[in-house]
Amino acid sequence: MPFQDHSQPNRLSPIHVEPPPIPHFPAFVAMRRRHPLLLSLTVLVLASLFLGVGTLLAQQHISKPTHQQAGGASEPTQTTGKFSLPAIPTATALSPLPNFAVIPPFCNADLQGNPLGGGTPTPTGCVNCPYVYDTTPYSVAQVKAALQEAASLYHLSPLVVEAIAWEESWWIHPGLITCQYDAGVMGLKQGYWQWIDQLSDRNCGLSYTTYDPTTLQGNADMGAKFISFLYCYYGWRGGPGGSRANPTANTSEWYYQQLGLNWPDLTLANGQPNANSICAAPRSDQAVHTDKDFGGTYTWGQIYAALPSTAPWSCPYSATPGDHTLYELVVAAYNAGTGTIDSQGIVNPWYVDDISTHLVKLSQGITPT
Repeated sequence: MPFQDHSQPNRLSPIHVEPPPIPHFPAFVAMRRRHPLLLSLTVLVLASLFLGVGTLLAQQHISKPTHQQAGGASEPTQTTGKFSLPAIPTATALSPLPNFAVIPPFCNADLQGNPLGGGTPTPTGCVNCPYVYDTTPYSVAQVKAALQEAASLYHLSPLVVEAIAWEESWWIHPGLITCQYDAGVMGLKQGYWQWIDQLSDRNCGLSYTTYDPTTLQGNADMGAKFISFLYCYYGWRGGPGGSRANPTANTSEWYYQQLGLNWPDLTLANGQPNANSICAAPRSDQAVHTDKDFGGTYTWGQIYAALPSTAPWSCPYSATPGDHTLYELVVAAYNAGTGTIDSQGIVNPWYVDDISTHLVKLSQGITPT
C-alpha cells in the first residue's frame, strides 16, 4: 500500500449501504476466481448494499448511461435495507427489468456455495455448480471491447474495469456462474442484479437501467455502474446522498474541502502546481510490491501513471498522508462491500494487490491468454 492505515477505520457517514437479502432462486453467472469474493451478503453493500478512468474528469466523473429506457425516466423511490434510492419523477412508464429468475438454483450448494446438507430437499429444476449458461466462445478481443464500452459509458478508466474483470473471470468465463453465485465477466452476485439496475441517483449521475447480466455486454455495463457508484459513494455521496457541491461529511471530497484543497490537490486554487500535493505522492512512489498470488510486481507510480491525473484516484482518502487512496477503497469495496470497508477498513489487501498487478500488466499491453 502506498500509505499506511489510520488507527481508525475509514469513516463515511453513520448510514452506510447494506446488502439486500439474496433470494433463494437462480444464482448468477460467474467467472473463475482464485479467492472467495468477500462480496458476501454481509459485506456486500452494493449501494445500499453492494450486491469496485477513459477519462474520469475531476468535475464530472459519471454520466447517465445511454443504455436506459426511452425518455431517461428513473424509477420511483425504492428502499433496500437502510438505503433509499432517491425519488425522481417519471413522465413515462419504466421499461421492465430483465427476468433475473431464469437461472436455475444449484442442486449441490446453497447461496453461500456450501454443500447442501443431508436431508435438504433438492430444488426443482436445479443444476450443479459451477453452471455454464452461455457457451458462446467469446474471444479476448470481444471481451475487451465489451469492457471498454462499459468503461466509456460510465466515464471510467478502461484499465480499472478490465483489471477487475480479469480478477473475477480471467476474461474466459463470461457465461459461467460459480458455486459462490458469482456471475459473468464482472463476477456479480445474482441477488444484487435488480438492485444495481434500479439504482438511480442524480448526485452520482446514475439512472435506472435494464441491463441483462446474463449477456456479456449487460454484465460488463452492470459492473461498471457499480464501480461508478463506489467512486461516487466514497468520493462525495456517502450514505445520506451528498453532492459534489455539498459532499456528505467524512467522504473524501468533504475532507479536502475542510482543508481548503482542490480534489485532487495537484493544483492550488490559483491553478498553479501544488508543490506539497498529497495526491501526487503516490504517483512518485516507485517501491516495488510483489503479488504473492500471481507472482507479478508493480509500483504505485505505475498504477497512478496509468490513471487520469485529473481524477482523485491517487488522493489519500481523508486528505491525510498515511491513509489509503480512493483507488484502494473503491477496488476493495467492489470485493468486500462498503459496509465492511466502512467499519473495518481494507480487510482484503490481497484483492487490491491482485487488481493492481492486473492493471499494470494491462497498461503494458498484456492481456489474459
